[in-house]
Amino acid sequence: MTATPTTPKTEQLQFRSAKTGVHNLDTYLEACEFGTSTLPVVLGSLFTSTGTINPSSVQFRVKPNDIENTLQARFGVYTNDNDGWADLNQTIFRQKGVYASGTNYNRLDFVEDDNKIWVCKVAHTATATFNTSYWNVVLDGSASLTSINTFNTTSAPRIKNLENEVLLQLGIV
Repeated sequence: MTATPTTPKTEQLQFRSAKTGVHNLDTYLEACEFGTSTLPVVLGSLFTSTGTINPSSVQFRVKPNDIENTLQARFGVYTNDNDGWADLNQTIFRQKGVYASGTNYNRLDFVEDDNKIWVCKVAHTATATFNTSYWNVVLDGSASLTSINTFNTTSAPRIKNLENEVLLQLGIV
């Protein structure tokens, strides 16, 4: 009669983690499987062969051809540039035009108000009065115009005089 080796059921195998306590091996490993990817495949995507984080394993993009600028992410390394992307239910850098009362603004939306471009820092529904505590200035058109005019008034004539002096010294004029 041939003896069959004794093998314990996987539910009987337990291990003790110093951080999370005692676990049944079977239950623990099944919890590590997601979709059709095994734990070694997931870890192989996250880490390089030297054990450092793979910088290509997590990627973000704005969903192509999406007027809402939906942010997407993917985990892992893909051969096809369009595979694996998931919407993050967050928009980014939507150009919302002129600030308008009653409009729902998301964080990172852009608006125009008072010759300025603003980026939203707190999602909110706009009131009749522009509340600067919800926004950061990205570009101040009035300040930029003032700087340009100051340059044209003070620096540009001096640069033109310098240019004329150089041309005179070179004997070009």
